[in-house]
Amino acid sequence: MARAAQPAAESSRVTIEQDTSASIADTAVVQRWEVEDFLYREALLLDEWRLDEWAQLFTEDAHYVVPANDLPDPAPDGDLVLVNDDKFMLLARVERLKSRKAHREYPHATTRH
Repeated sequence: MARAAQPAAESSRVTIEQDTSASIADTAVVQRWEVEDFLYREALLLDEWRLDEWAQLFTEDAHYVVPANDLPDPAPDGDLVLVNDDKFMLLARVERLKSRKAHREYPHATTRH
């Protein structure tokens, strides 16, 4: 079971101590600013066309889906999607985008922040 340590008065960050005997359902608390920082870093990597670094943000079991519409819960196996990649296909897509044969925009499109 995860236990949260008491945060210092000057910090809003909570430290999580993970007990390895805990069930898989136990998760660590992630601070809102950590999520925001991650999303801004991801957008920066894309905006600067640092695709190799962007791809490394994904875990080996990642599944990257870009829906073709605005359904609240798109299902890649039943709904139309623009991208439906596992990590292997995501890395292949990055290599293709970096090649001279890929259709390119100049300047590259930027991420909508």
